[in-house]
Amino acid sequence: MILRRIVLIFVSAILIFGVQAQNGSVALRKTDYTLWWSGSTFKATLNEIPVRDNPDIQVSAAGREFEPLQLVVIPARRLDNFRISVSPLTGENGNLISNDNIKIYDEVFVNVTKPTDSQSRPGWYPDPLLPDQGPMTLYPKQNYPFWMDIFIPEGTKAGIYKGVVSFSYGAVTDKIPFTVKVWNFSLPKVPSMRSSFGVGPEMIRKYHHLTNDAELRTVYDKYLRKLHDFRLNPTSPFELNPMKVAITGVGWENGLFDSENAKQGKYCYKIEDDDLTKNITAKTDHRIPVSPATSYTLNWQAKCGADKSNYAVGIRFYNAEGEQLVYENILNTYAGGKEWKANTLKFSDLNTEIRSAEIILYGAFPNENGTTTGTVFFDEMSLKSAGEELLENGDFEVSLDKIGVSVDFEDFDKAAHRYLDEFGFNAFNLHLQGMGSGTYYSQKYGRFAGFHQHTPEYGQLMKSYLSQIENHLARNGWLGKEYIYWFDEPNPENYPFVREGMDVLKQGAPKLKRFITEDAPGEAIMDLTDISCTIWHKIDTVKVAKMVASGKEYWSYLCCWPKSPWVSEFIDHPAINLRIWSWMSFRWKLSGILMWETTYWNSDLLNDNGKLQNPWKEPMSFVTGYGEPYGKPIFWGNGDGRYFYPPRDFEDGKKRLDDEPIASIRLSLVREGVEDYDYFIILQNLVKELSPLKHRDLIAKASELLTFDQGMFSGLDKYTKDSEVLTQRRNQIAGLIEQIELLTK
Repeated sequence: MILRRIVLIFVSAILIFGVQAQNGSVALRKTDYTLWWSGSTFKATLNEIPVRDNPDIQVSAAGREFEPLQLVVIPARRLDNFRISVSPLTGENGNLISNDNIKIYDEVFVNVTKPTDSQSRPGWYPDPLLPDQGPMTLYPKQNYPFWMDIFIPEGTKAGIYKGVVSFSYGAVTDKIPFTVKVWNFSLPKVPSMRSSFGVGPEMIRKYHHLTNDAELRTVYDKYLRKLHDFRLNPTSPFELNPMKVAITGVGWENGLFDSENAKQGKYCYKIEDDDLTKNITAKTDHRIPVSPATSYTLNWQAKCGADKSNYAVGIRFYNAEGEQLVYENILNTYAGGKEWKANTLKFSDLNTEIRSAEIILYGAFPNENGTTTGTVFFDEMSLKSAGEELLENGDFEVSLDKIGVSVDFEDFDKAAHRYLDEFGFNAFNLHLQGMGSGTYYSQKYGRFAGFHQHTPEYGQLMKSYLSQIENHLARNGWLGKEYIYWFDEPNPENYPFVREGMDVLKQGAPKLKRFITEDAPGEAIMDLTDISCTIWHKIDTVKVAKMVASGKEYWSYLCCWPKSPWVSEFIDHPAINLRIWSWMSFRWKLSGILMWETTYWNSDLLNDNGKLQNPWKEPMSFVTGYGEPYGKPIFWGNGDGRYFYPPRDFEDGKKRLDDEPIASIRLSLVREGVEDYDYFIILQNLVKELSPLKHRDLIAKASELLTFDQGMFSGLDKYTKDSEVLTQRRNQIAGLIEQIELLTK
């Protein structure tokens, strides 16, 4: 029976991880436990059995590189008060790497009950990396994996460094030696690979129980700093520090100046509520001074997009300190139809604290959930007191030469100096006002300063706005790091719409980098993009080569697709996937990687009881949006969009949680691949400095090492699952870099 159980466990592990089981190496056999170790590109199951003996724990790394190794303890009996610690690393001639540069994490298992696809299996998989919690109790018949991150500071002398990992429990202390080879070169401060990994401020706010923007900024910055440590870029590091746009000479905001339905003059003002989740409003762009002892009359003409419609007009009041007096609001609803109709709203005897007011226009009857929709047009609006007109631009007639557009960069610049200059992020999504938006599911035209995208006013105002941004980025040395990601995965029927939007950017600021993700790449739209990004299993390597040869960039992305047998992002898929992604990117001239989110911990579509999903207990990511019904669980995949984990005790109460971000094994594997990519670029650049005649053999060797043969991968879905193949090739590349470095010094 015991033999049968061992065989079943072994077979189960092979089914889940394939040939990865070969990566386990027995390092130590003791009476109380067995220790085995592996590199990073391996996922230890709860009961994996090593199949290969290699007692020497040894890794290699360059300067400014993180090199992980995994230590897995298999207890033969219960071990109480078990602790793990590590010594400094001592090199030749007394060189030292402080143990402050070595971090130990407990690998936490998550229970996959719904496999991502038919190639996956249910079971417990390691993913969260929790900073080691100190003494713990280990129980027999299961594995306890520990992750050790070794960082080599820049400038560390090359050579062999030795250290000791200590295990202690009760009166026993065991010291296990390990070796780190440090190469004679360092990775660049700014990674060679560009990237885009989403970090959601609002999800962080919810799970950390943050009550104000100052708290959110503090914790959000920790996530960005942690992503920087993984040599990756956040998609939008300026979400909390955007550029601020000021528009003058308009008088109103959030509606549209409409020249087709005006009652008099050239324009009326259109408010269109087509959103089933919120009440869409427009309002005056300034506050109107009012006096509590005065009577006021608001007059207007209105018509609706359909007969028997309802809309609303409201007044919001503010005190001398600019605080809204919510309980003094005025809001009236009105019946309307397709014909213009005059209406009046009178108000007087105001609260003595009131000093100013703003007019609010609703496109439909406002209800609690915002589910009502409708369209209303306003014209000939006036606000009078004792015959005096108080409302600017109540006739909605605007003159283009009197409209001013200015951009305030103060908050943006503070963040840019930190994230672009200090952290060295080499790519960021530049969010722009006024651009259209959409996905393959739906699309929406842009509007700016109250003008629709198809008007000449829009084009002129957007050009003024965009040129200010382009010039500012250029002056500060940030131009070229931006990319404008405004439409996601267009289908061919979306191409005319996307082409129009890309042309807005080209006409307004030709040096800003235009970006697009595509589920199915087509040259019919790629000619207008500077950076193309295609989902992995739809990449056409011939088209990639053609675009890169023309001087453009090409990236790839993973999301809820692809599934097996392709490179993928899921917890219950092989570890090698997220590392070899960068290797294959180098092979096919892809210079960037994108992941839509790292903090997608909860689907608002699914949880109709307001309870947040717990990723520690439920690793499956569920669909949100895209027209799916509210409350229906639809699977995206285990771990999709979540590379960080929220605080483990977020369910325990509402106390503020400003914990450090908890990363995952998968995020570490992405970092491993990005560091490997740096190796490739370093060698590629060094070869350019060699003489073709004098160093023919070195050049040939470099070409051989950077040409990945079919033993590694032969297609986007055909690649080795044995991480030793990658480790050996990386070490060969590092050795050649070291040789050339010594030669050229």
